[in-house]
Amino acid sequence: RRRLEAIYAQRGREDPEAAAQHFLEDVHQSAGLLLERGAGQYGFIHLTFEEYLAAVAIAEKIAKANTRQVTEAMKLVARRTGNKQVAARANALISPPRTP
Repeated sequence: RRRLEAIYAQRGREDPEAAAQHFLEDVHQSAGLLLERGAGQYGFIHLTFEEYLAAVAIAEKIAKANTRQVTEAMKLVARRTGNKQVAARANALISPPRTP
């Protein structure tokens, strides 16, 4: 929630806290993508959404950085956390398509 408030403040919203709360309520009630996990803490109902969005963020950072270093960092994170899905999805997003 704090991150959303910061985004709305950056965009010049008059009441960033209310805007963030309104957004979260709409997504929670209408779309069914988020669950409230605690006071002001939300998470995706399915881990797949979170993994995909994390992979997109990593792929965008790779496009702006040294690909080899970031790829090695992703592999290290995957090994340490046991979550290979994010690394695999990010790799799929940045890898050139294979030709037959």
